[in-house]
Amino acid sequence: MENLSCFILLYSLAGPYLTFILTVLIFLFFSAVTYGVYKLTTRLISRLKKRPVSHPMFAAVILMIALFLTEMTVTKITVHQVNKQLGFEYATTKTPDGKIFVMVSVVPGKTMDEAGFKLNDVIQLGDVKELYKLLIDNQQHKIIIPIVRNRKEINIWVDVPELNVPLARVAFLF
Repeated sequence: MENLSCFILLYSLAGPYLTFILTVLIFLFFSAVTYGVYKLTTRLISRLKKRPVSHPMFAAVILMIALFLTEMTVTKITVHQVNKQLGFEYATTKTPDGKIFVMVSVVPGKTMDEAGFKLNDVIQLGDVKELYKLLIDNQQHKIIIPIVRNRKEINIWVDVPELNVPLARVAFLF
């Protein structure tokens, strides 16, 4: 399953219709896999002559797993699209103070470079999800992103352009 999401991340999405179709196909893929696991599990339980499991409850759990895996894949696609359009990559590390994330790549001439981001800038937000929600929710607006550079706290103003992220509404739900 990990190979599927990596394969999808290599290609940008052409438009809203293709995005919708892609999302449905991802959901159908995960649903088919989880349904197969469901059927296999119920057959094994029947063969062992154990007390039957509540099928509706088990099916609901399997559906939630399929939805969760679909949402994770959609979130990866959205993150990739935002990174590509704004021109940056980050890495996360755990510290005693919590999780931090560091700029590991800034593409010259792109939005994040023009805003003033540099390699090894530490972004001072609660988590990565907070950064992406801030960027997606404030398209065509200026935002402030707090960073630490050379042990000094700095606020960087980013003029967020309109982003082509059609899956943003279903990303970052979990």
